[in-house]
Amino acid sequence: MSLPIFQAKFKKTLYSFNLELDLILNEGETLGILGPSGSGKSMSLRAIAGLIKPEHGVISLKGRFLFDSDKGFDAPPQQRRIGYVFQHYALFPHMTVAENISYALARTLKGVKRKERIHKLLEEIRLTEHASRYPSQLSGGQQQRVALMRALAADPDLLLLDEPFSALDAELRGELEALVLRFRSSHNVPYILVTHNLEEAYRLCDKLVIIEQGKVLQLGPKEELLRRPQTLEVARKVGAKNLWEGEVINTGTSGGTVYVPALNEELIIHSLPEAAATLAPSKVWLGIRPVEAVLLSGPEPGLPNTFPIEIINQIRGVQSHTLFVTPLGKRDGEAIQIEVPGHRLGADPPYLYLPPDKLFALTH
Repeated sequence: MSLPIFQAKFKKTLYSFNLELDLILNEGETLGILGPSGSGKSMSLRAIAGLIKPEHGVISLKGRFLFDSDKGFDAPPQQRRIGYVFQHYALFPHMTVAENISYALARTLKGVKRKERIHKLLEEIRLTEHASRYPSQLSGGQQQRVALMRALAADPDLLLLDEPFSALDAELRGELEALVLRFRSSHNVPYILVTHNLEEAYRLCDKLVIIEQGKVLQLGPKEELLRRPQTLEVARKVGAKNLWEGEVINTGTSGGTVYVPALNEELIIHSLPEAAATLAPSKVWLGIRPVEAVLLSGPEPGLPNTFPIEIINQIRGVQSHTLFVTPLGKRDGEAIQIEVPGHRLGADPPYLYLPPDKLFALTH
């Protein structure tokens, strides 16, 4: 079992709410902090980096205390061995690319060794020919590469990424995400990513934490948050747009059957909350993410949770389509949202399959 390399449990009074963070990061893990604007994401990173001081709590990294309110200890930012990539790069405008990276090495390397290190780092981000240029002479993607490498130059124990791709277009964002993953492998540096983009967090991180108004709503492996959200609020934040009230009508060793009035269907589910699994009937919320629902061209004998539907609206995209459907003959009911990858619909009414292992239930 891997051991924690980073822990942060602290409280900080902010203007409109109290930030109460409780995070843990194990060896080899990366963490994504998700939440809307103003929820305390960036303030969390600033506290970890030592740029703001919590009123109470503890922050530790690789066996070193960075902050301990009970002992009155608060390590300055330059002693924390933490790399920080800001949302808007924060490169020094009066320094060249090489000088920006050199600044991070000023306390660790001198003379020829520093020059050799800078040259190697510039080669890694393919900016050797731009070494003498200033940030204003670089594209947004190039500036972000310099910012990433400057943060990694001094071999930090932890890297903090504060919405580093939010100002970039989709193509550049993809390139830089690949660069971060390559850095993770080559430099072996754990990182914490702040973002409001679920897809970005899923691609780049092992664990996710959802925060709202400074409070942690749920923390865990990313698959667990997607498959087993603990509250309706978390379910909505991880993309579960289909949520229905239902009643557990029978239970088994690993799941049960839930009647959903909005669909007029009895749905089999493989996993129920403990409170609902031991008592039938009981009320639950049943949900599924749009990408987990499966569109079929016709009925498949023996397949549970399958029923005919009609499409009432659709939004066509480049790589996928969003369909809004209702059970056949129930156009006045609540629409089910599904995502299909460039699917061509046939003339016959399609069927919808809601996989029992993809459905999740929440107690009221």
